[in-house]
Amino acid sequence: MSCMTIKNWILTPLILLSISCAQNQFKQVEEQNSIPAYQKFLSENPEGKYAERAQLALDKLQYTQAMETDTIAAYDHYLKHQPKGQYLPEAKDRREDLWYDSAVKTNSIQSLDDYMSEYPRGKHLRTAKRQLEELWFSRAKTHQTTE
Repeated sequence: MSCMTIKNWILTPLILLSISCAQNQFKQVEEQNSIPAYQKFLSENPEGKYAERAQLALDKLQYTQAMETDTIAAYDHYLKHQPKGQYLPEAKDRREDLWYDSAVKTNSIQSLDDYMSEYPRGKHLRTAKRQLEELWFSRAKTHQTTE
């Protein structure tokens, strides 16, 4: 037997065992279907056969978690951990809506200014500017009557 044949005879079962092991590990991770399980799998198998599927599942779970929490911080967390995530447009859009809603509820010049600074081309910009003008007008009117 040549050295190449012996080498193939030894390596082929090891490669098959390795593939089978990764497959079993991934099946377990899929059954757990949790963020920590997928993160651990990806840290141990960053380039493996199942890495892309694990990344997609992790992305979906993290976006779902952000939607369930539905806070600016939750979407910030998603955007930080999934900068190329499949739900990036939706996450950014919802984050802007939450920022604007918070500014409207606060109803202060500062909160509207903060929104416009964060989103200088935001979808709520016109409305925010109008509300800001109304607040300035109201403040000026109140200031005039107190003098």
